[in-house]
Amino acid sequence: MTGGRVLAAHALAILSTGLMLVAALGGAGLFGLFFAALAALAVMGSLLVTGLVSAGAYLIGGEGGADVKLPPEWVVLAPVALNSLCFASLVFGGFSHMLLFAASFPLLFLTVKPKFPPASMSTGVVAGFAAFVLVLLLSYLMDLAGAAEVPPAALVGFAPTELPLMQFYGWYMLLVVAVAEEMWRAATYYTLIPPLGARLASALATFWFVWMHLPGRILYGPLAALILLLIGAGTLVMWYLCKGDYWGMVVAHAVYNTAIAGVSEGLLLVELAVLGAFLAALWVERRRPKIEIAAVLPVARGGGGG
Repeated sequence: MTGGRVLAAHALAILSTGLMLVAALGGAGLFGLFFAALAALAVMGSLLVTGLVSAGAYLIGGEGGADVKLPPEWVVLAPVALNSLCFASLVFGGFSHMLLFAASFPLLFLTVKPKFPPASMSTGVVAGFAAFVLVLLLSYLMDLAGAAEVPPAALVGFAPTELPLMQFYGWYMLLVVAVAEEMWRAATYYTLIPPLGARLASALATFWFVWMHLPGRILYGPLAALILLLIGAGTLVMWYLCKGDYWGMVVAHAVYNTAIAGVSEGLLLVELAVLGAFLAALWVERRRPKIEIAAVLPVARGGGGG
């Protein structure tokens, strides 16, 4: 398949998922029509915002590569089918999308042989915290924090959650959501590198990543596009620093997700535990001995008489 056909297939899938989301909210009489109208506005605005974010990812580009192991048509259509299923799962509820996200990683190794760039734990930690700070600042500038009615104490991470079991929410965001979503993002990105190149693969994988957050925000109506803009801004920060580094993106996403969980739920103990673990990992990485090989080996010269 040529690059143009690959892009057309993904564009058709994205538009179809948007129409499916509008239809899902439009099946309950007059209220359904009202929600469908809000959903249509949210979808149109989100298409524009997500397109801008993916343009930023195109300018950033990506690293790494992939060798095709199956017929090219299978390789490029696999993420189209998988991402459409993930989106449908998000629209109709349940946690099956997490299983689909995780299943995409072994699918990646069946279709292509990815070539990951060198991993950097430290870059991932910095990227995650940088994205968190940027999103938090933008949310206040856009007055979205007030719209979400987040208690001031929770914003600094000291408000205890009413449900003790919610303390596990931070670990869920860290160990399940971040890891599974990065498995899926890597599968989308690396399967698209052979037919499209790293820049277009970055743009399309980023579009799918931001777009997949729309079903959970659709009831905000037109405000959903602004929320996707926040998510897109954080995504671009992490991608700019890590690019195709899979493990770096996992760490960045984990730091970001856990920080967001701490802000929304006041999970101070979870925050401190995760921060300590990442700082320990950074310390180990920095102390790891590095072996440098000289580019030019010295040439021994024998002594000669005059």
